[in-house]
Amino acid sequence: MAARNLALKDLAASIHVEMARQVALLKERNQPVSVAGVLLGESPALARIAANRGQACQQVGIDYTAYTLDQDTPAPKVDARLCALSNDPAISGISLLRDSEARVSQTRAIAQLNPRKDIEGIHPVSIGQLFSDPETSDCIHPLTAAVMATLTTHEIEVYGATVLIQANPRMVGLPLVAALTTRHATAILAPLESEVPAELYRCADLIITLGVIPGSITAKHLQNGVILFDLGAPGPGDSASQPGGGGAFAPEVAKVAQAILPAGEIALLETAFFLQNVVNCANDIDSENLAAVVKNLKDDTPFR
Repeated sequence: MAARNLALKDLAASIHVEMARQVALLKERNQPVSVAGVLLGESPALARIAANRGQACQQVGIDYTAYTLDQDTPAPKVDARLCALSNDPAISGISLLRDSEARVSQTRAIAQLNPRKDIEGIHPVSIGQLFSDPETSDCIHPLTAAVMATLTTHEIEVYGATVLIQANPRMVGLPLVAALTTRHATAILAPLESEVPAELYRCADLIITLGVIPGSITAKHLQNGVILFDLGAPGPGDSASQPGGGGAFAPEVAKVAQAILPAGEIALLETAFFLQNVVNCANDIDSENLAAVVKNLKDDTPFR
Protein backbone atom coordinates (compact mmCIF):
# COMPACT_ATOMS: atom_id res chain seq x y z
CA MET A 1 0.00 0.00 0.00
CA ALA A 2 1.37 3.40 -0.99
CA ALA A 3 0.07 6.37 0.99
CA ARG A 4 -1.55 9.24 -0.88
CA ASN A 5 -0.33 12.76 -0.12
CA LEU A 6 -3.05 15.25 0.77
CA ALA A 7 -2.90 18.53 -1.19
CA LEU A 8 -4.46 21.78 0.08
CA LYS A 9 -3.03 24.59 -2.03
CA ASP A 10 -6.07 24.97 -4.31
CA LEU A 11 -8.44 25.27 -1.36
CA ALA A 12 -6.19 27.84 0.31
CA ALA A 13 -5.97 29.88 -2.89
CA SER A 14 -9.76 29.96 -3.31
CA ILE A 15 -10.23 31.24 0.27
CA HIS A 16 -7.58 33.94 -0.30
CA VAL A 17 -9.45 35.16 -3.38
CA GLU A 18 -12.76 35.27 -1.51
CA MET A 19 -11.22 37.15 1.43
CA ALA A 20 -9.77 39.78 -0.94
CA ARG A 21 -13.25 40.25 -2.41
CA GLN A 22 -14.85 40.64 1.02
CA VAL A 23 -12.19 43.08 2.22
CA ALA A 24 -12.85 45.23 -0.85
CA LEU A 25 -16.59 45.25 -0.08
CA LEU A 26 -15.96 46.29 3.53
CA LYS A 27 -13.70 49.11 2.41
CA GLU A 28 -16.35 50.32 -0.02
CA ARG A 29 -18.53 50.86 3.07
CA ASN A 30 -15.64 52.72 4.73
CA GLN A 31 -15.31 49.92 7.28
CA PRO A 32 -11.72 49.62 8.49
CA VAL A 33 -10.18 46.18 8.15
CA SER A 34 -7.02 46.16 10.21
CA VAL A 35 -4.93 43.83 12.34
CA ALA A 36 -2.73 44.57 15.31
CA GLY A 37 -0.01 41.95 15.53
CA VAL A 38 1.22 41.81 19.13
CA LEU A 39 4.46 39.87 19.67
CA LEU A 40 5.42 39.05 23.25
CA GLY A 41 9.07 38.18 22.78
CA GLU A 42 11.56 38.48 19.97
CA SER A 43 12.36 34.91 18.92
CA PRO A 44 13.10 34.35 15.20
CA ALA A 45 10.27 31.79 14.97
CA LEU A 46 7.78 34.33 16.32
CA ALA A 47 9.06 36.99 13.95
CA ARG A 48 8.62 34.64 10.97
CA ILE A 49 5.02 33.87 11.91
CA ALA A 50 4.25 37.57 12.33
CA ALA A 51 5.92 38.42 9.01
CA ASN A 52 3.87 35.75 7.22
CA ARG A 53 0.68 37.06 8.84
CA GLY A 54 1.51 40.62 7.81
CA GLN A 55 2.35 39.64 4.24
CA ALA A 56 -0.87 37.66 3.86
CA CYS A 57 -2.90 40.61 5.17
CA GLN A 58 -1.29 43.01 2.71
CA GLN A 59 -1.98 40.65 -0.19
CA VAL A 60 -5.76 40.89 0.38
CA GLY A 61 -5.85 44.57 1.36
CA ILE A 62 -5.89 44.26 5.17
CA ASP A 63 -3.85 46.81 7.12
CA TYR A 64 -1.36 45.15 9.48
CA THR A 65 0.67 46.82 12.23
CA ALA A 66 3.15 44.92 14.40
CA TYR A 67 3.75 45.74 18.06
CA THR A 68 6.77 43.98 19.54
CA LEU A 69 7.20 43.81 23.31
CA ASP A 70 10.41 42.14 24.45
CA GLN A 71 10.24 39.13 26.73
CA ASP A 72 11.06 41.22 29.84
CA THR A 73 8.22 43.70 29.34
CA PRO A 74 6.40 44.03 32.68
CA ALA A 75 2.84 42.74 32.89
CA PRO A 76 1.15 46.16 33.45
CA LYS A 77 2.66 47.48 30.21
CA VAL A 78 1.48 44.42 28.30
CA ASP A 79 -1.97 44.77 29.87
CA ALA A 80 -2.17 48.42 28.85
CA ARG A 81 -1.20 47.73 25.24
CA LEU A 82 -3.66 44.86 24.80
CA CYS A 83 -6.51 46.73 26.51
CA ALA A 84 -5.94 49.80 24.34
CA LEU A 85 -5.99 47.74 21.14
CA SER A 86 -9.04 45.78 22.30
CA ASN A 87 -10.94 49.04 22.82
CA ASP A 88 -9.75 50.73 19.61
CA PRO A 89 -12.67 50.78 17.11
CA ALA A 90 -10.21 51.11 14.22
CA ILE A 91 -8.74 47.65 15.00
CA SER A 92 -10.68 44.72 13.54
CA GLY A 93 -8.64 41.96 15.12
CA ILE A 94 -5.64 41.24 17.34
CA SER A 95 -3.07 38.56 16.58
CA LEU A 96 -1.42 37.71 19.91
CA LEU A 97 1.79 35.67 19.58
CA ARG A 98 3.80 34.85 22.71
CA ASP A 99 7.28 33.40 23.03
CA SER A 100 7.67 30.73 25.71
CA GLU A 101 10.33 32.86 27.43
CA ALA A 102 8.09 35.92 27.80
CA ARG A 103 7.75 37.28 31.32
CA VAL A 104 3.98 37.63 31.06
CA SER A 105 2.03 34.37 31.22
CA GLN A 106 -0.09 33.26 28.30
CA THR A 107 -3.16 33.16 30.54
CA ARG A 108 -2.74 36.75 31.71
CA ALA A 109 -2.09 38.08 28.21
CA ILE A 110 -5.12 36.34 26.73
CA ALA A 111 -7.34 37.67 29.53
CA GLN A 112 -6.73 41.23 28.29
CA LEU A 113 -8.09 40.46 24.82
CA ASN A 114 -11.54 41.36 23.64
CA PRO A 115 -12.71 37.86 22.56
CA ARG A 116 -14.51 39.40 19.58
CA LYS A 117 -11.12 40.50 18.24
CA ASP A 118 -9.32 37.22 18.97
CA ILE A 119 -8.32 36.28 15.44
CA GLU A 120 -5.92 33.58 16.69
CA GLY A 121 -8.83 31.75 18.37
CA ILE A 122 -6.98 31.28 21.69
CA HIS A 123 -9.30 33.12 24.11
CA PRO A 124 -11.34 30.84 26.42
CA VAL A 125 -14.51 32.14 24.77
CA SER A 126 -13.21 31.11 21.34
CA ILE A 127 -12.21 27.64 22.55
CA GLY A 128 -15.53 27.25 24.35
CA GLN A 129 -17.35 27.89 21.07
CA LEU A 130 -15.34 25.06 19.52
CA PHE A 131 -16.69 22.64 22.15
CA SER A 132 -20.29 23.80 21.58
CA ASP A 133 -20.67 24.56 17.87
CA PRO A 134 -17.54 25.26 15.80
CA GLU A 135 -19.61 25.80 12.66
CA THR A 136 -21.08 29.04 14.06
CA SER A 137 -17.88 30.43 15.59
CA ASP A 138 -16.52 33.58 13.95
CA CYS A 139 -12.94 33.06 15.12
CA ILE A 140 -11.83 29.45 15.06
CA HIS A 141 -8.19 28.76 15.87
CA PRO A 142 -6.75 28.98 12.30
CA LEU A 143 -4.70 25.79 12.44
CA THR A 144 -7.64 23.86 13.87
CA ALA A 145 -9.91 25.24 11.15
CA ALA A 146 -7.36 24.11 8.55
CA VAL A 147 -7.21 20.59 10.01
CA MET A 148 -11.00 20.29 10.04
CA ALA A 149 -11.23 21.59 6.47
CA THR A 150 -8.62 19.03 5.41
CA LEU A 151 -10.72 16.23 6.87
CA THR A 152 -13.83 17.51 5.09
CA THR A 153 -12.14 18.20 1.73
CA HIS A 154 -10.53 14.77 1.57
CA GLU A 155 -13.59 12.98 2.99
CA ILE A 156 -11.77 11.60 6.02
CA GLU A 157 -14.35 10.40 8.55
CA VAL A 158 -13.30 10.63 12.20
CA TYR A 159 -16.59 9.54 13.80
CA GLY A 160 -15.61 6.92 16.37
CA ALA A 161 -11.93 7.18 15.41
CA THR A 162 -9.02 7.44 17.83
CA VAL A 163 -6.98 10.58 17.15
CA LEU A 164 -3.58 11.10 18.77
CA ILE A 165 -2.43 14.73 18.95
CA GLN A 166 1.21 15.35 19.81
CA ALA A 167 1.67 19.12 20.11
CA ASN A 168 1.78 22.09 22.48
CA PRO A 169 -1.36 21.61 24.62
CA ARG A 170 -2.48 25.22 25.06
CA MET A 171 -1.69 26.70 21.66
CA VAL A 172 -2.61 23.74 19.43
CA GLY A 173 -3.76 20.69 21.35
CA LEU A 174 -6.79 22.01 23.21
CA PRO A 175 -8.47 23.66 20.19
CA LEU A 176 -7.96 20.48 18.17
CA VAL A 177 -9.38 18.29 20.94
CA ALA A 178 -12.44 20.56 21.15
CA ALA A 179 -13.13 20.50 17.40
CA LEU A 180 -12.54 16.76 16.98
CA THR A 181 -14.81 15.98 19.92
CA THR A 182 -17.71 17.66 18.13
CA ARG A 183 -17.17 15.13 15.32
CA HIS A 184 -17.40 12.29 17.86
CA ALA A 185 -13.75 11.31 17.68
CA THR A 186 -11.78 10.12 20.71
CA ALA A 187 -9.01 12.72 20.87
CA ILE A 188 -5.93 11.95 22.98
CA LEU A 189 -3.54 14.82 23.72
CA ALA A 190 0.12 13.92 24.28
CA PRO A 191 2.27 16.93 25.26
CA LEU A 192 5.60 17.21 23.47
CA GLU A 193 7.63 16.75 26.62
CA SER A 194 5.98 13.41 27.43
CA GLU A 195 7.05 10.02 26.11
CA VAL A 196 4.25 8.48 24.09
CA PRO A 197 3.82 4.72 24.67
CA ALA A 198 4.19 2.65 21.50
CA GLU A 199 0.75 1.12 22.14
CA LEU A 200 -0.83 4.57 21.91
CA TYR A 201 0.66 5.18 18.48
CA ARG A 202 -0.50 1.77 17.30
CA CYS A 203 -4.12 2.25 18.37
CA ALA A 204 -4.47 5.62 16.62
CA ASP A 205 -6.44 5.92 13.39
CA LEU A 206 -5.21 9.47 12.85
CA ILE A 207 -1.99 11.00 14.23
CA ILE A 208 -1.52 14.78 14.25
CA THR A 209 1.90 16.20 15.13
CA LEU A 210 3.50 19.62 15.52
CA GLY A 211 7.00 20.15 16.87
CA VAL A 212 7.90 16.46 17.06
CA ILE A 213 11.52 15.43 16.41
CA PRO A 214 11.96 14.90 12.63
CA GLY A 215 11.83 11.27 11.54
CA SER A 216 11.06 10.04 15.06
CA ILE A 217 7.79 8.31 14.16
CA THR A 218 8.53 5.16 12.19
CA ALA A 219 6.47 2.43 10.57
CA LYS A 220 6.90 0.10 13.55
CA HIS A 221 4.89 2.57 15.66
CA LEU A 222 1.84 2.50 13.38
CA GLN A 223 -1.12 0.36 12.45
CA ASN A 224 -1.84 -0.35 8.79
CA GLY A 225 -4.11 2.24 7.19
CA VAL A 226 -3.31 5.04 9.64
CA ILE A 227 -3.67 8.66 8.49
CA LEU A 228 -0.82 11.04 9.34
CA PHE A 229 -0.90 14.86 9.60
CA ASP A 230 2.33 16.82 10.15
CA LEU A 231 1.37 20.43 10.90
CA GLY A 232 4.94 21.70 11.11
CA ALA A 233 7.22 23.40 8.63
CA PRO A 234 9.34 21.22 6.36
CA GLY A 235 12.93 20.69 7.43
CA PRO A 236 16.02 21.16 5.24
CA GLY A 237 15.73 18.87 2.25
CA ASP A 238 12.13 17.87 3.03
CA SER A 239 9.73 17.57 0.12
CA ALA A 240 6.01 16.84 0.03
CA SER A 241 6.70 14.33 -2.74
CA GLN A 242 9.16 12.26 -0.73
CA PRO A 243 7.95 9.12 1.06
CA GLY A 244 6.50 10.03 4.44
CA GLY A 245 6.29 13.70 3.49
CA GLY A 246 9.27 14.67 5.66
CA GLY A 247 8.86 16.20 9.10
CA ALA A 248 8.04 13.97 12.08
CA PHE A 249 7.40 10.88 9.96
CA ALA A 250 10.20 8.64 8.73
CA PRO A 251 10.13 7.73 5.00
CA GLU A 252 9.03 4.13 5.60
CA VAL A 253 5.68 5.19 7.08
CA ALA A 254 4.43 5.58 3.50
CA LYS A 255 4.30 1.77 3.30
CA VAL A 256 1.70 1.46 6.07
CA ALA A 257 -0.17 4.78 6.02
CA GLN A 258 -3.38 5.33 4.06
CA ALA A 259 -2.81 9.07 3.62
CA ILE A 260 -0.24 11.67 4.69
CA LEU A 261 -0.46 15.43 5.09
CA PRO A 262 3.18 16.39 4.46
CA ALA A 263 5.08 18.91 6.58
CA GLY A 264 4.46 22.45 5.30
CA GLU A 265 1.33 21.61 3.27
CA ILE A 266 -1.13 23.09 5.75
CA ALA A 267 0.62 26.47 6.16
CA LEU A 268 -1.22 28.31 3.36
CA LEU A 269 -4.60 26.98 4.49
CA GLU A 270 -3.94 28.04 8.09
CA THR A 271 -3.14 31.53 6.82
CA ALA A 272 -6.33 31.56 4.74
CA PHE A 273 -8.44 30.84 7.84
CA PHE A 274 -6.52 33.52 9.75
CA LEU A 275 -7.63 36.00 7.08
CA GLN A 276 -11.18 34.69 7.31
CA ASN A 277 -11.15 35.40 11.05
CA VAL A 278 -10.07 38.99 10.36
CA VAL A 279 -12.90 39.49 7.88
CA ASN A 280 -15.43 37.92 10.27
CA CYS A 281 -14.33 40.28 13.05
CA ALA A 282 -14.56 43.28 10.72
CA ASN A 283 -18.04 42.21 9.67
CA ASP A 284 -19.04 41.95 13.34
CA ILE A 285 -17.84 45.50 13.97
CA ASP A 286 -19.65 46.68 10.85
CA SER A 287 -22.88 45.03 12.06
CA GLU A 288 -22.49 46.62 15.49
CA ASN A 289 -21.95 50.05 13.93
CA LEU A 290 -25.03 49.64 11.71
CA ALA A 291 -27.15 48.61 14.70
CA ALA A 292 -25.94 51.67 16.63
CA VAL A 293 -26.80 53.99 13.73
CA VAL A 294 -30.30 52.51 13.43
CA LYS A 295 -30.85 52.87 17.18
CA ASN A 296 -29.70 56.49 17.13
CA LEU A 297 -32.01 57.24 14.22
CA LYS A 298 -34.95 55.77 16.13
CA ASP A 299 -34.07 57.66 19.29
CA ASP A 300 -33.48 61.01 17.58
CA THR A 301 -36.28 61.14 15.01
CA PRO A 302 -39.05 63.67 15.74
CA PHE A 303 -41.62 61.51 13.99
CA ARG A 304 -43.83 59.17 16.05
